[in-house]
Amino acid sequence: MDNRIVNIIYYSDPTADVKSGYRTVEIYAYGVSKAGNPVILCWLRNDFSKSLRSGKPHDAVKWRMYRLDRITSFQNTIQKFDTSKEFVSRERPKLNLLYRNMGGIYKKIIPN
Repeated sequence: MDNRIVNIIYYSDPTADVKSGYRTVEIYAYGVSKAGNPVILCWLRNDFSKSLRSGKPHDAVKWRMYRLDRITSFQNTIQKFDTSKEFVSRERPKLNLLYRNMGGIYKKIIPN
């Protein structure tokens, strides 16, 4: 997170209707969900999500929380992501709302 590096994770959730697979993500926060599970809050860069292909109005918003116990692979890329206030407010909408929806935050990116 500190270096704003794009990551690739392999996510598998056998308890939900979520397809296992690789996701390319920008990690904005690390903490716990309201259910108490350790999670990362990410912007999903690729379209590996059923909801993104559903045609619903919220499809453009690609914020996702991923439980750490369901990430089986994690690797850094050489790409960095922009966290300037202008970029985040324009291209990563509702970030502050998502922070408030987490149960607790250990670390987060504050747009500069």
